[in-house]
Amino acid sequence: MKSLKKICLMLPAVALMLISCVADESDMIVGSWKVVKSEIHGSDFSPSIGDVFNFHTGGNYSVIEADGSKSYGIWEYRNENGRSLSLSTDDGDANYAVYEIQTLTSQTLVLGFDFGLMYGTYTLERLLDGNSRDR
Repeated sequence: MKSLKKICLMLPAVALMLISCVADESDMIVGSWKVVKSEIHGSDFSPSIGDVFNFHTGGNYSVIEADGSKSYGIWEYRNENGRSLSLSTDDGDANYAVYEIQTLTSQTLVLGFDFGLMYGTYTLERLLDGNSRDR
């Protein structure tokens, strides 16, 4: 009976640890990332090498394209059936995309996607603080 009571007392701590693991990985996305490689199949669309994605705390993001144009939106990390990063624009359009996180380290983010006729990967490298072109 004592061991059952100990297990019951430990459950909230274990749940908190699992939640913090997800939160920590989500926090890893926050920052500035530069596209260093893109492999797109089925379309001529792709982020240009050199585009910078800035993921801000609170779920906002901006993209500074290599040509200087900007776009803004909302990002959300999901860890339900596999890890994913959803991006939507905040300009009222229905632009929305979900990317599969293939690699996420402190320095590298590889996003896979499949939009039917268009599929591929983006490889991004973290920029050091202060190197974002959005500040």
